[in-house]
Amino acid sequence: LWRAAAGQWQLIPLGLTLGLIGSLIDSLLGATIQYTGINPKTGKLTSKHTSETKRISGIPLLSNNAVNFVSASICAVLGSRVVLAIF
Repeated sequence: LWRAAAGQWQLIPLGLTLGLIGSLIDSLLGATIQYTGINPKTGKLTSKHTSETKRISGIPLLSNNAVNFVSASICAVLGSRVVLAIF
């Protein structure tokens, strides 16, 4: 049993590395192509681009859910390729 599971310990650092990469991709996409603005009337941050909001960062291309989906998809593809190469 231990011999069979010994090779699977390589998945722990792989999972940690993919988690870090996913977090970095999410932050990069969120800062560049996810719109963040402020509503001057309420003083609240918003991710919806309207004529009333003032842009802080990003462009109105992806929503937060889309950014999360893209970063998770990249990590899933990357992780599956690495696992196939290891095992």
